[in-house]
Amino acid sequence: MHVLITGAGSQLTAPLTASLKQRGHTVQALSHAELDITDDATALGVLRETPTTDAVVNCAAANAVDRCETDPIWAYEGNMRGPLQLGQAAREVGAQYVTISSDFVHGTLPSGMPLEATPLHEDLPAHPVNVYGHSKLMGEEAVLALQSQAYVLRTSWVVGERFLDHVRKQISQGAVRLPQGGHACPTIAADLCEVIALLLDRDIPHGLYHVTNPPAVERPALLREIVTCLDADPDLVTVGEDTRPAPRPVYSALATGKLATHKIEMPDWRDSLRHFVNGKPSPLQDL
Repeated sequence: MHVLITGAGSQLTAPLTASLKQRGHTVQALSHAELDITDDATALGVLRETPTTDAVVNCAAANAVDRCETDPIWAYEGNMRGPLQLGQAAREVGAQYVTISSDFVHGTLPSGMPLEATPLHEDLPAHPVNVYGHSKLMGEEAVLALQSQAYVLRTSWVVGERFLDHVRKQISQGAVRLPQGGHACPTIAADLCEVIALLLDRDIPHGLYHVTNPPAVERPALLREIVTCLDADPDLVTVGEDTRPAPRPVYSALATGKLATHKIEMPDWRDSLRHFVNGKPSPLQDL
């Protein structure tokens, strides 16, 4: 299988390329400069020039949450129009399509659901509280309405090499500071990439899937565990007032039971985090 990845340079590019190649696939990763997903003519032209493309994985997005709040046109271009146009191009050449969404499609719990509720499953109504989350939700709906061969994957708090580098830098400066955090499930980048490879390899129905690592955790506790894994003092983590323009979800823990019905059990994030930090492959690699 030949897989085209857009948004090359994201923290998913390297582990996804490794996962796909380890399973015998060829990979072509294109940057924004090489393929702008919001330009339908360019997207279709690139795919027509590589007629052997069997699958397209979209890692490009407008991910700056606060910029989305102040520049909604940019948000909807990158998170709705772009994924839709790329999905249209993939459909035209007969390729499977994978695009990444976010737990930010949720922000508040459905009425009457307690905070201690079972993590949110794919069929629950979404309740975004910011422009980023709404633009992601619109992108999901547009892609699923158009593309019968599409996987839309919701993730949250993705921990990849770029995120670890950010934490390492803060450790070197003597404090790991974060605004008041929400309650969600982390996603270890290597595990997400293995799931993408498994979905493309197996005869698993297309549609919307949650891909996160259980259990749910508050963000300060996640950061303390990461700092500990990096052999630093977890007391370096400090929580301050949140003055960011965009509101963040209070609770957005995503359930992964739908994946489990297809024999893909997401590992505990603490185990996967240790594997990742220590340079070991994802626990999902042998599935």
